[in-house]
Amino acid sequence: MKPTCDIAYKEWASVTEALARGTYVMSLRKGGIHEKRGEFSVEHREFFLFPTYLHQRESDLVPGVVPLLEETRRAALPEGQIPIRYYVTVEDARYIENLDAILALDGLHPFTRAGVEMRFNYKKPGLWAIVQRVYRLPEACVIPDERVYAGCRSWVPLKEALSTSGAAAVLEDAAFAAKLEEIKNAKRKT
Repeated sequence: MKPTCDIAYKEWASVTEALARGTYVMSLRKGGIHEKRGEFSVEHREFFLFPTYLHQRESDLVPGVVPLLEETRRAALPEGQIPIRYYVTVEDARYIENLDAILALDGLHPFTRAGVEMRFNYKKPGLWAIVQRVYRLPEACVIPDERVYAGCRSWVPLKEALSTSGAAAVLEDAAFAAKLEEIKNAKRKT
């Protein structure tokens, strides 16, 4: 893990919290409309999670994550303040162009089948499956929301690098290894 980092990754606040609780270690990504060349790519292997509240849709989330929509809204800081609580290392990232292969990952990410299919088919078929190891910072680092952070983009260059000192994995090594094994077993089925 890098000692400091100046990159953040925008993710729905509800999904951020599901990842931070260790419920899931995988997220699926298509990308925002302001991505480079109009397409998402895994440009960074380490980053902070930047919680967003825009475009969260209950219908796209599995029932166990739906309560996190309201929970994260209630816990949100006043407008103009972004809480950075989690750091991520990417353990694996694959672009999957086969819908059956994506659907075989059901239960390993926080999205409903309808949400997955909608994302998969948007513009051109395919989705990124990103396996993430999440680390909790010792305390939240609250940064001011900046105009440059706005818009439908995944990657946000922070104005200042933040420290990762004291960050602790949300899942113990054995629990994380078990989640990785579930993902490998799901991939073997396709």
